[in-house]
Amino acid sequence: MQSKSLISNNFYFPKKNMEKHDNKIHKIVFWLSSISLLWIFLYKLYFMRQNSIFPKAQEIGEITFALLSSVIASSIFYFFVVYLEQKRISKIIDPIIHRRLKSFGVSVRLIKDDLYKLKKLPVPHKIPEREDFRIVCDDILLTQKAQEIRGNPSYTPNNRFEYFDYFFQSDRYISNLLYAQINYLSPELIAILDDIQYSDFQRALDTYKFNRRYNKLSGVSGPLWGYLKNLEKLANY
Repeated sequence: MQSKSLISNNFYFPKKNMEKHDNKIHKIVFWLSSISLLWIFLYKLYFMRQNSIFPKAQEIGEITFALLSSVIASSIFYFFVVYLEQKRISKIIDPIIHRRLKSFGVSVRLIKDDLYKLKKLPVPHKIPEREDFRIVCDDILLTQKAQEIRGNPSYTPNNRFEYFDYFFQSDRYISNLLYAQINYLSPELIAILDDIQYSDFQRALDTYKFNRRYNKLSGVSGPLWGYLKNLEKLANY
């Protein structure tokens, strides 16, 4: 629970404000450079041909011209050094983020396949509605020996607590890799990542392990459904 709160407080809100801040700066630079360029054209092509409107108008006009010329020069520098560089880095980082998000889909597929095959039911393409999913969880005990988790290497947990803990650890590993590119994640994506750091399903399983009277997967089918739906959202983001 503590890690979830830490991530939310340190990353989520600053990231949201950072995106707005960057977009605001881009717009300010664009409009300042556009207005400056327009004024320079008007000054050189029109105002310089007119008689002085007021004393020292020409001198003030030259000073303004120099200042606005520096604004345009700074805007050009900003465009090539800051804006284009951000776009270049984004093109490199975005595919990496996409591949890592797809990794959550592997967890969804493995858990879904194992549960449905255990009940000898056809495996759906997507996680079904909550009530339909609950039926799949009936009569499955968390203390039962779980199926082998296909991977490299494969792993056979002693029970379903260990089985799901394997995926929780995988979630944390992938999430930490994604948080390393926090500046390129949307607020909505960060919110879902925060949710799976210590999901309601993991919290429910910890309660079951502490209180040994509860042992049925159907009792936590709702939190499990929510957990899988979040993983599905991440994989399809």
